[in-house]
Amino acid sequence: MSNTSKEVRSAPNVFLRESTGLVKEANALDILGLATLNIGIGIGAAWVFFWGPYYAPGGNIALGIILVALPMIFGALSWALLATIMPRSGGDYVFNSRILHPLLGFFSSFGWVVSQYIWLGLEAAWIANPYGSSFAYMMGWNSIGQFLNSGMGMFTVGLVIILLSVLLLLKGLKYLLRFQAVMFLFGVLMFLISWVIFASNSPKTFQLAWDAYSSKFGSASYHDILMLAQNAGISMTPSLMQAILIMPVVFWSLGYPYFGAYIAGETKNVRKSVLFGLVGAVVLTSLFYLLTDYFIERSVGHEFLASIAYVAGNGLSQYKIPVTPFFNFLAGILTQNPILKFLLGWGMVATVLVWAPYSLLGQTRVALAWSFDRLAPSFLGDVSERFHSPLKSLLFFALGGIIVLYIYSFYYPQMLVSFTAIIAVVATTFLFTSISAIIVPFRKNVKELYESSPVSYYKIGKLPFITLCGIVYLSLLLVVLYFYLTNPAYGALYYPSIELISGTYVAGAALYFIAKYYRKKQGIELELAFKGLPPE
Repeated sequence: MSNTSKEVRSAPNVFLRESTGLVKEANALDILGLATLNIGIGIGAAWVFFWGPYYAPGGNIALGIILVALPMIFGALSWALLATIMPRSGGDYVFNSRILHPLLGFFSSFGWVVSQYIWLGLEAAWIANPYGSSFAYMMGWNSIGQFLNSGMGMFTVGLVIILLSVLLLLKGLKYLLRFQAVMFLFGVLMFLISWVIFASNSPKTFQLAWDAYSSKFGSASYHDILMLAQNAGISMTPSLMQAILIMPVVFWSLGYPYFGAYIAGETKNVRKSVLFGLVGAVVLTSLFYLLTDYFIERSVGHEFLASIAYVAGNGLSQYKIPVTPFFNFLAGILTQNPILKFLLGWGMVATVLVWAPYSLLGQTRVALAWSFDRLAPSFLGDVSERFHSPLKSLLFFALGGIIVLYIYSFYYPQMLVSFTAIIAVVATTFLFTSISAIIVPFRKNVKELYESSPVSYYKIGKLPFITLCGIVYLSLLLVVLYFYLTNPAYGALYYPSIELISGTYVAGAALYFIAKYYRKKQGIELELAFKGLPPE
């Protein structure tokens, strides 16, 4: 053990206790599944092939995917290598508080935790609307679809999802990992079925299938949709700039493999597992998106994708189908086989079902790290001896998610627009992490940690490899953050978004100084905790 670690551990009452109480249960395949589903491989594809053509009707979707995927590999490497240096649960908070400054670590992670309150409520609601209702309408269960689209339907389903997520996490991490493995397989099956269906059809057969389905709702025909977009002057002329405009949507659908690093302290063989899981998730998800693009372009066609995105995305009255036409839904209208329809609809729901427990998992791990460093109340660091899970913390964060769910379901659906700006908060959190990756080899306060890890051996010439990864990652984040903050279409300039972002940062900074003042009155010097790693 290093002298630095000895100094920290010998200081009385610096850390909450000498052990987290968490158990190492995740392996490399678990981290791959966790990172891939956290990226949102199902919903990510849904958004890429709907909102991508909406924002950039002339954009080459495959090129947009590649423009994000290549630098995101370096982003995944940045997180994986930092987790190798600091193998503790808590993610960016642990990295940034030790490498940059405790204030910056808390500041950035606080923004992330607040975003997860909103995420939790939205994710739970989305199980009902749009993904559950799309599933129901695909199966012909129209009355169920109507209920799921209602405020009561969203709240009822969402509440059940959040409560079940708490129970699942109470059982321990291994049960969540088993659950995610099953959901992952359903998601993969959805993609495989959609590829086969798209490959077996042509634009002509799709047109016939669309017209037959849309007529049931008195909705616009295939030809009508093309004409509506054409008459509105929607330009589908290809250009590099149009592909670049797709990047913020693709980043939303590919930028989140980092989550595997949040449970580094609960992962076996951290270096290999996190490296394989995070990088593998980006590569696997990108491949699935590219294959989907290949097949859907040859059956549905880019012109229809861009046209239906314009018509449905803007809520034109001619579009009367009560669900968003995501890629799995388009595949579903091309088959009459009820089993295939079921797997296409359920597969999408399955990939989203894990998100609510993921939000709670991440929040509790960050809060656990905060409490160990004495920046948060001790109850957030309590771990049940029976379940090896932080029960009090789970209930605390679940309650916040339920409040957001209620507001979203009954009073303020515009939060979906406002939430787009939370990407700016998360991207800012990511910015701090990319900077940590760049400078970690050169920071004296973590020099011993860096040099004692295998990461220090990875170099290109004299340049540390982790520094290169951080530079590439930072460059990508600056590009997408520029679009989020300057283009009103992405939601970041929506008024509540500005309030939410500003309020989050001000509150985070204030809470840090309040905690520091309070602990100093107790005779606890918080600075000592950040001279080494928190306990395992």
